[in-house]
Amino acid sequence: MDEARRNFLVRAASLLAMATAAGLAAAVPAAGRRPAALDRLFVRVNEECRDLKVGALSAPAWQDALADLFRNVPPEDLARFIDLDGTAAAMALPDRGVETRIVSLPRIDFGGEVQHFRKVFGMRRGRAIIPHGHRNMVSCHFVLRGSCRLRQYDVVDRSDPSEWIISPAVDRVAAPGDLSSIFDERHNVHWLIAREEPTWLFDVIVLDVGTLPGKAYEVFNLDPDAGRFGPDGLAVPVIPVDEGLARYGAAS
Repeated sequence: MDEARRNFLVRAASLLAMATAAGLAAAVPAAGRRPAALDRLFVRVNEECRDLKVGALSAPAWQDALADLFRNVPPEDLARFIDLDGTAAAMALPDRGVETRIVSLPRIDFGGEVQHFRKVFGMRRGRAIIPHGHRNMVSCHFVLRGSCRLRQYDVVDRSDPSEWIISPAVDRVAAPGDLSSIFDERHNVHWLIAREEPTWLFDVIVLDVGTLPGKAYEVFNLDPDAGRFGPDGLAVPVIPVDEGLARYGAAS
């Protein structure tokens, strides 16, 4: 594992540990306004994440459940609920790539341990969440403001640590209210490029779940422009995160 990826994983694990210890993800203050429907939404989200963690729900079923839960959520209501404006004011969006913050919620009674954490992603126009795949984690992106070009790929083979074989699955514009998700075996690889200035996304993330029980989650940055089409799909190199940012973090 390269040094940049190792540092990323250490930081993410540290953030999750802090969130779990507090009983909620504590970094970005939530707004004072608390629509009851959004309280209920996040109780349901946590229930689905709990069922996933204990094996009572499959990851594809989790993806479908989250899509159903967020389908009728007004993006601006959720933006106010998490105090997106206050969060955005404290963030400096980079020239390449994306800036993120952990999101805290009002003191909702989750009825048990919090099984997920939440983040806000901010991008300037033309900047990207660079193409990458995942192992042993699930997440979803909900567009709050702006829009992005969303590309997702299914994984055909990742037995070679230097190269994945992937197959295109999604290529569309994601607008406010749209949700996408990833899992090891469905839409694992994603790549999002902001089309507006700025674009804001809200994420729900669950770590250390997937097709390799007992293995920690991992992120793999990929180079689709260097891919080679073959009989099984597109063979793409695995690259360091700094190389991925240099190539894909900003539109040329």
